Amino acid sequence: MDRHIGKFQIPPASLTFFFVASVLLTVPVYDRLIVPVLRNVLKTPQGLTPLQKIAIGLVLSITAMIAASLTEIKRMKTATLHGLTDNPTA
Repeated sequence: MDRHIGKFQIPPASLTFFFVASVLLTVPVYDRLIVPVLRNVLKTPQGLTPLQKIAIGLVLSITAMIAASLTEIKRMKTATLHGLTDNPTA
């Protein structure tokens, strides 16, 4: 994985910072923007119920796994086409 941004190289141990930062940024967006809209649309005080949140998470996980599998299929076809599947230096 290329960890360079310009001339700066990101240390591998600090990559988890981006996960934490994304959570810290999306939670306020969810609370301030998405929940009020869902309250109006669904006519419920909490917006989405916990079961609905779980269902949305599962659907997003399934979608991510489908995208990853399609990407891997394409990668393997390209590697096979160029004879790189059994090459340890590839």
